[in-house]
Amino acid sequence: REVKRQIQVPTGKMVPADPDPMPADGTAMMAAAPAPKRADGYDLESSLQLDFNALLEKDEREELEAMRQMSDEQIMAAKMAANAAGQQKMKMQFRTETVIEKVDDNPRFDSAMRMATPAPPAHFLRVFGQPARDELGQFREDYASLRQQLMMLNGRITHEASRVAPKEPLHEIIDRDPDAAIDWAYREILTRLPTAEEKAEARALLAAGPDPRDGMADLRWVLLNTHEFRFLP
Repeated sequence: REVKRQIQVPTGKMVPADPDPMPADGTAMMAAAPAPKRADGYDLESSLQLDFNALLEKDEREELEAMRQMSDEQIMAAKMAANAAGQQKMKMQFRTETVIEKVDDNPRFDSAMRMATPAPPAHFLRVFGQPARDELGQFREDYASLRQQLMMLNGRITHEASRVAPKEPLHEIIDRDPDAAIDWAYREILTRLPTAEEKAEARALLAAGPDPRDGMADLRWVLLNTHEFRFLP
């Protein structure tokens, strides 16, 4: 099936970057920093203390002292250089594109011995009504509930089991021998061969559309939703 995704593609153009929310002087960072604490429990830690405010004041004093030794022209040139450096911060510009990709949505099957009991909460068997393994041989009601009927009619698992997959043996048998394909479908679903009347109706169903595989999918769907088919979860 096809899936639409939105991706960010670089345009090759640079745009001005957003202003830095944290100023270079570190005042906002210092305001958010916790107060200096003195560690205890160890002689070395109790003798050490890092005062960020003192370090910041020292840097400011050194910067002011350096500015006092500069002329007005040098100070103006330094400010212009700082402004130019801030303006040169650029970032890549992106555009949003919608890409349509084909995803393999075919079901993947594994051995029933590997299935968890009970199945995951959203699993088809759990919603359908999965009994415990030790209760499989006990008597159960043959009549389906309304929820089970709707899941068999409109559920995804029924449509996946009905369609003819490319790697399925039935995919090649339909073109070579349609009657053998019809017998195959009846044996795998109802464990019996079709009658003469049923085979004639199945032939008409396979010949109704441009692709006999679509007709086989419809035939499988009908067989799965007959009263003769028993689904044992």
